[in-house]
Amino acid sequence: MKFWSCCKKKTSDFNSFLAQPGCTQSKHVWNKAHKGNKFIPCRHDWHQTGGQITITIYSKNSIPEQSYVEANSTVLNIHILFERDQKFEQRLNLWGVSTDVQN
Repeated sequence: MKFWSCCKKKTSDFNSFLAQPGCTQSKHVWNKAHKGNKFIPCRHDWHQTGGQITITIYSKNSIPEQSYVEANSTVLNIHILFERDQKFEQRLNLWGVSTDVQN
């Protein structure tokens, strides 16, 4: 049996246990802390081979039609939009001047 010690709602299914809405009494209020947060983190990584740099951003449930990348020779601006008006924004300053910018 799984239950939160603050609200005593019991269940035998672990997914139902995690999906329980937050209570107002104790530690089980973590769901309310994230409401209204417009910016969310995304894991990102990069690698370089020769003169080419590849940047990978791992995101779930993004809206590709409304997401975009702006690039010039010194700065890369990344904008990824998600459901519920949430977004990921990252500005990367490139070292040196890039002469070949591709999306």
